[in-house]
Amino acid sequence: MKILLVSFCAIVISLSGVAQDFRITEKKAAKIHTFYPRQVSNFYEAGIQPIPESPYPNGKDYRSYLMEAKAKFAQQHPPRYFETSAGASRADQPQVIQDFGTYWRHPLDGPTLHDGGGPNDNSLAFSNDAYLITSWNSLIYAHDLQADTPCFNSHPYLTTLSFQQFAGNLTTSNPFDPKILYDPEENKFVLLFLSGRGPNDSKTIIGFSTTSNPADPWNVYEIGGNPLNNNTWTDYPQVALTTNELFYTVNLLKSGQGWIEGFDRTIIWQIDKHSGFDGDDSLKLNLWDSIYYENKPVRYFRPIKTGAGPAGPNMYFLSNRGVPVEWNDTKVVESDTVFLIEVDNERGKSPNLTVKPLKANQTYQTPTNATQAEGHIFFTNDSRILGGFYNNNQIQFVGNTMDKSTNRPAVYHGVIKNVSTTPTLTLRNISSGTLDYGFANIAYTGIKTTNQSSVIGFNHTSATAYAGFSCVYYDGAGNYSTPKMLVEGDSLVDMNGWSNGDRTYERWGDYFGIQRNFRSPKQVWLNGYFGKSNRRSSAWIVQVKVPYDENDPDNGVDTSYFPLSLKEHETKTFSMVYPNPSDGAFKVRFNSSSDQFVSVKLTAINGTESIQLLEGDIKSGTNELSFQTFDLAKGIYVLEVAGPNEVLVNKKVVIE
Repeated sequence: MKILLVSFCAIVISLSGVAQDFRITEKKAAKIHTFYPRQVSNFYEAGIQPIPESPYPNGKDYRSYLMEAKAKFAQQHPPRYFETSAGASRADQPQVIQDFGTYWRHPLDGPTLHDGGGPNDNSLAFSNDAYLITSWNSLIYAHDLQADTPCFNSHPYLTTLSFQQFAGNLTTSNPFDPKILYDPEENKFVLLFLSGRGPNDSKTIIGFSTTSNPADPWNVYEIGGNPLNNNTWTDYPQVALTTNELFYTVNLLKSGQGWIEGFDRTIIWQIDKHSGFDGDDSLKLNLWDSIYYENKPVRYFRPIKTGAGPAGPNMYFLSNRGVPVEWNDTKVVESDTVFLIEVDNERGKSPNLTVKPLKANQTYQTPTNATQAEGHIFFTNDSRILGGFYNNNQIQFVGNTMDKSTNRPAVYHGVIKNVSTTPTLTLRNISSGTLDYGFANIAYTGIKTTNQSSVIGFNHTSATAYAGFSCVYYDGAGNYSTPKMLVEGDSLVDMNGWSNGDRTYERWGDYFGIQRNFRSPKQVWLNGYFGKSNRRSSAWIVQVKVPYDENDPDNGVDTSYFPLSLKEHETKTFSMVYPNPSDGAFKVRFNSSSDQFVSVKLTAINGTESIQLLEGDIKSGTNELSFQTFDLAKGIYVLEVAGPNEVLVNKKVVIE
């Protein structure tokens, strides 16, 4: 390895200047319920997820065009393979304290590692009193590290909660994109996810915990996903906290279009976090939209958390030119520009928004796709900013790029100094001559405010190394460690069978979970992606400690941790692929001619039992229904998925 350098208020404020524009609208979001995890009876864990259309070569959306551009670029710039020396490194590697996976209790095989989603969309948070909560598409898992036991025990076999259960009686539609934050000032969590992919059903479900124990009640709210009533829906959530507020950015996409050609704008929700933690009847919100710089929309920007914990009252955001913006623009995007955005005050205190363009010392660019064994590939998206933090007038951030010395997917690390006055921007690449890197995130590890050290986590893969994840230590003074491989995969990932029969293309990322241990700042929790032996993805959780720094010692800091017993990498890997007869989990794919509301029923063939598994909206095209069967009596059942005017599935299911 090497280091290469919902209810609306009518108050609208619209402001503009020579170079930038924005609009602020005051709104409220209603509380929909209080969620009590201990009262959930999670018998069937039923859900329906859409199966995307083929992205390449026969797909018709923009991702297909971008895939084509990546393939052409890879042909013109073949990767260079070489072993690299660690001699240039001037910082020591992080050391692993412990690691573990998220398990459920199979009645025959014992502890069994959960499968991930496609993509996983990993998120993670950890409290000062040792509660860890993690989420992926589309489940929530929490662990009490002191007791070394899962927090959710909704069923003798199951240790997770579904997004649908978290939302209560509110109908959710294919929920996705979870985000979890820990607030060390409140000693509580925030958890949100999206639901729906159209203007009529799009929404954000956002929950605020009442204590640090994820099994205690949550105050749950809904924010509409078409807030401007302009036929758009909400995608790609990013979140950060200040002392009094939660900042939340999303992209609004036009109905029926993809995430590039359908882009409408990026908006900011500025939320009074205390309203949520206190369980008020509604959240107080500012909606910022129509954010332009030189008459062009600022895209895909994200709030930047304060590394040592919530501060404020201002919030910084970062954006770049890492995403193609014109339909049929299939060039691989390359740029040296980053936009520094600031909201300078809290809602109700006349906040203003400014945008500053910055030029880096080098460019970043959309990477080619990452390689797997047997000709399989991972999609690397683009070079948007994926994570960052602010500390002592400096911002560090990370994202995907292509390293020109290796022609392989890599990650960049950016440092903006003198943020509040005359900011300067430096980029450096983290890459390998033998591995492809992608989907990085970053956590601050300093104790003194003058220290700028951090840990950067990222996924890795290659044609000869199965998908896993690694990390790098940055000492804050310009020195990096060599990459520390944290988890090695056990197989290639082969989860998605696309509509054209192609099985070589897989989603990767899209997010990497990481958090500083606020009680012990030299420790970091990471939640990355790896390939299981059953060719499905999963998440693994690793706790690391950074090297001792004599200029920033952890003397007097609590460095203790709670050892975990269940941490074997492959305790059991139960394959959950379409068993019939069913032995615990059942999955079936079916086609729908339109977006429609469906009812899913399971009826015993002898007429003794009829079970309503699920009701909800589905998308046109291929969908996958899944449910657990442990609580069903042995026998033969008829599974029916029915819409208003058609029966989509009618088949026998054998429970043994």
